[in-house]
Amino acid sequence: MKSMNDATCEIKSQALLDEFAEILAFAQNAFQEGGTAHEVESGLWQRMLKLGRSVFGAWLDLFGDGDAGDRVVLEDGREVRRLADLHRREIRNVFGLFELIRAVYGTREGQKIDAVPLDERLQLPQGKNSYLLQDWDQDLVVDMPFDTVSTTLARILGFTQSVHTLERNQREMATAVADFWAEQPTPPAEQEGEILVCTADGKGVPMRDGAKAPKGGRAPVNGRGAPRNQENGLGRSDLYGGSVHSHTRAGVGCAVSRAIRLRAAALTPPALLQVRTGRLAAR
Repeated sequence: MKSMNDATCEIKSQALLDEFAEILAFAQNAFQEGGTAHEVESGLWQRMLKLGRSVFGAWLDLFGDGDAGDRVVLEDGREVRRLADLHRREIRNVFGLFELIRAVYGTREGQKIDAVPLDERLQLPQGKNSYLLQDWDQDLVVDMPFDTVSTTLARILGFTQSVHTLERNQREMATAVADFWAEQPTPPAEQEGEILVCTADGKGVPMRDGAKAPKGGRAPVNGRGAPRNQENGLGRSDLYGGSVHSHTRAGVGCAVSRAIRLRAAALTPPALLQVRTGRLAAR
């Protein structure tokens, strides 16, 4: 049985070197056969994703099943034994889906698992998606529907994520917000602004028909659910301090005129100028 603590384990590099040699051969053949930049770019991207998957998988193989001996001692001093059956879990990162078969520790089968040394060594997230993939998902779902995020990343990475998975990951990540702000230092009082501004904005509030509407919720007027691209239930709030600045009518007029000149220089359509000018004047 391979131990994850065996530092003598080495990656079987020959297969990886052969795969890399195939990538170089692809580029060489593209040159000789008149391949276009687009063809080479697309071909290299797919091959590099495949190579990354192979290297990451080879790295995972070094750890075996994470066996840490017959027994392990937990942080609270309790000693638990290795269970007879190996347990399976999946992880997904930007290179695709991987399967881990791990040794687990506890009192007995069917009871709570107290320790999984391999998960702890790799510092895996609780869910299936890696931290990097979660980060990419998070950046995109702020500005687009979950289904569009899945489609967009599928074109880049070659696999899809369900809307349910994206929603669940965002809910789980949101639980860390309070702790994050609690860790931030309090700014010095002398740097605080004279006023405190708080804003809130709901993006794509979920809508369901009358039969499926949540208790206490309101069904859509037309009796139908919202389009798929309007189902993200995201909320955004901002809290910041500022200072009071006096503005005269002449000063606001100069600012509007300057904005119009800048927009005109950038060839902004007149209709858009009028809308933005109106907003500036209203402020």
